Amino acid sequence: MVMLLGACKKDKDKGVTPQPKVTEYYPNSGGEGTLVTVAGSRFSGSISATFAGIIVDVVSSAATEMVIRAPKGGSSGDIALKLDNASLTVGKYTYQDLSISKISPTNGSAGAHIRISGSGLAVLPVRL
Repeated sequence: MVMLLGACKKDKDKGVTPQPKVTEYYPNSGGEGTLVTVAGSRFSGSISATFAGIIVDVVSSAATEMVIRAPKGGSSGDIALKLDNASLTVGKYTYQDLSISKISPTNGSAGAHIRISGSGLAVLPVRL
């Protein structure tokens, strides 16, 4: 009798679709036209993105990664994705001018390490 009741148990998880997830994005700052990579899982279906509410170009997309372009005339704010019926906030993007103030050494042999100083040069992943 116990086996029969166990076999009739309803499967509450049946029909639940896993939701898309963002794990990191980079860079989190730059100028217009900067390509921003968004990594995660379950990116599929109809995909669109916005920077501070402005619709942007999706340059490429795959199940685990997409590349979007910071728009001209944009402003600092949230990056958001819409994937079919799911909406995700990726994180903040800061518009800034990119400039180089110093390069050292100014010459050297092939393979030598150089240091470039300036503003807006960081291109580190932002882990979520």
